[in-house]
Amino acid sequence: MPGDEGSFRPAIRNLVPYEPGKPVEELERELGLENIVKLASNEGSWGPLPAALEAIERSARELNRYPDGGAFRLRGALAERHGVRFEGGAPAPGATSSKRTPWRSASAPLRRKAPPSG
Repeated sequence: MPGDEGSFRPAIRNLVPYEPGKPVEELERELGLENIVKLASNEGSWGPLPAALEAIERSARELNRYPDGGAFRLRGALAERHGVRFEGGAPAPGATSSKRTPWRSASAPLRRKAPPSG
């Protein structure tokens, strides 16, 4: 935001914003094609992998239970796999936490003024 230059650390302030690709309709018009299938970088055109379907089937009977909010098993597996400390993980169980945590990490500390004396 203009005028907010001091609100973010330089490493965050200097990031280049993501620019989404063109909509399918624009590509069809531009290229003269019809029925284009456009996938995001994390999408696949062949459906879920068999291993993913098996994992869904295994966990389907527990969908009525809250997941482990601390992601104990996930953090342990990631720490072991990447050779880092268990405490170094920062799971985010939902959209609010996912947004709040990076904001707190990226924003500069607040500068508080002392109240007027007298």
